[in-house]
Amino acid sequence: MRRFLAIGVAAIAVAAPLSTSAATASATAQWSRYWKSSCWDKVELHAKGTKVTGSFTWFAGSLVGTVKGSKLTGTWKAWPHYRGSFVFTLSSNGKKFQGHWKYRGKAWKSCSGTKTRG
Repeated sequence: MRRFLAIGVAAIAVAAPLSTSAATASATAQWSRYWKSSCWDKVELHAKGTKVTGSFTWFAGSLVGTVKGSKLTGTWKAWPHYRGSFVFTLSSNGKKFQGHWKYRGKAWKSCSGTKTRG
């Protein structure tokens, strides 16, 4: 009886991290798309692991961020010297995001986006 209990507990301990990492990978993958945003116009995002990189049309900008759950947090920069931060939350269906962005040292502004193609 003890042998079966030990095997069952070990199986649960191993399975939990796998399901958590699978959920994170799935949430991160949902960010990899083309978006139309209210803050930077057209945005293209690429996700790998928990990291997201991308570019946007406003002043030939770029961004880098990290996904945790449905939230993408990171920094952005655009020509010639614009820089700042952002925090976006993905909708439950993965087709929209809501959040905020700001220039370095300035107040937060709202931003939303809709997936255009993928």
